[in-house]
Amino acid sequence: MQWKTKMERVVIDTVDRERKLTTSGPPTDTTPTHVFRGVYSATPGLTRRCWNAAGTKVIFSTPNLDVIATYSVCVDSGELTLAGDGRGDTSERVWDVTDDTILLERTSMCTPGHLVLLRLGTPPTPLAAAMKVTATHEMPQIPKSFLTRWTLINPEPHPKPQYSDLPYSVLYLGPTKLPEGGERRPLIVWPHGGPHVCLADEFRASSAFFVRLGFSVLWPNYRGSTGAGQDSIDSLPGHAGLADVSDVHFATLDCLRRYSDVLDQSRVYLLGGSHGGFLVTHLAAQHPSVYRAVSARNPVVDIAAMASVSDIPDWCFVESGVEFEPGKVPDASTLTKMTTCSPTSHLDTLTAPTLLQVGLDDRRVPPSQALYLYRMLKARGVKTELYVYRDCHPLGKVEVEADCLVHIALWSPVVILADHQESSSDSCSPPEGR
Repeated sequence: MQWKTKMERVVIDTVDRERKLTTSGPPTDTTPTHVFRGVYSATPGLTRRCWNAAGTKVIFSTPNLDVIATYSVCVDSGELTLAGDGRGDTSERVWDVTDDTILLERTSMCTPGHLVLLRLGTPPTPLAAAMKVTATHEMPQIPKSFLTRWTLINPEPHPKPQYSDLPYSVLYLGPTKLPEGGERRPLIVWPHGGPHVCLADEFRASSAFFVRLGFSVLWPNYRGSTGAGQDSIDSLPGHAGLADVSDVHFATLDCLRRYSDVLDQSRVYLLGGSHGGFLVTHLAAQHPSVYRAVSARNPVVDIAAMASVSDIPDWCFVESGVEFEPGKVPDASTLTKMTTCSPTSHLDTLTAPTLLQVGLDDRRVPPSQALYLYRMLKARGVKTELYVYRDCHPLGKVEVEADCLVHIALWSPVVILADHQESSSDSCSPPEGR
């Protein structure tokens, strides 16, 4: 917006799928290219100081497929350039800008974040100098070779044919070869929540925790994720519980095929929270022969019941394929759509041992969702445990997250050896004071 005239204009328009940028210099046949897929929300969003010294460019970070990339955009011309190095093997997140200097965090699944100062140059080279501010802490137990990424196109036709050829990205953290005599590793399939977010190549202590314990971890950025163009986002509403479930399952099978010498196909576990919890309960019910155990944190299990108690009722309508209107009471057909796409529609085939972790103060996915699933599974004789915490949706308090991770780590190996009907599982365990 021009301050004097108050006229608004679009600087960066919506990107349906991708837009190619030159990484440096004038375009030539040999100029390296970078694929830009749109602007999406990414912590910390636009920083308080985000302008270059001349006040002509804004520096920002955004998800791009499976990394966080940093760009500068000229607000007059709309020219967009990479402000980072653009290698694509790390995520780069801007935290501050002053006098043409960017404070940037670089990180990857295998490397905790470290700070770098970048000095913006003038065209044709957008980046003139880089200086490391903090040390890079490598993790010998999780070498860079443990991170593999690839893209997939699900051969299962999408309900809307124009989205059938949409690629989506997959991240795998774990060895691709075993040492001689090494034991095959269990696989944790961990779809993200949202669903309109993405899992980027950034260090997560929880991921490192599981890999250090001997698991491999798979993160599919199923269609509907951000960072992959507007078509990806538009492809999911109305098809939740179908297209996203299919994408995650296809990614699982593809990963098991790629690393058949490394992964133990009899020990595939599911982990997810919120919409990720929605997905893992769907997957366990729809493919009971593949997934041996489930850990779900504040899962969405019954959208029809959630619509009247959640702080985001619009989510319940839109993801079910119904237009949201404030104050709208869902009619019978809307409730049917919500129920049909919910995991509860497959309850009779959900037989995998299920661990539920619930925040009592969660307003996004109220605890009634998990409590309902707990009762339904217990009534069907499914091995189930429930832990409740005095926390909200992310279960992000330090002591809560630590307790959750330990129980998840213990749950998966133990249930493989236990009878699903074991009487010792008949207790609900709400830890005191959590």
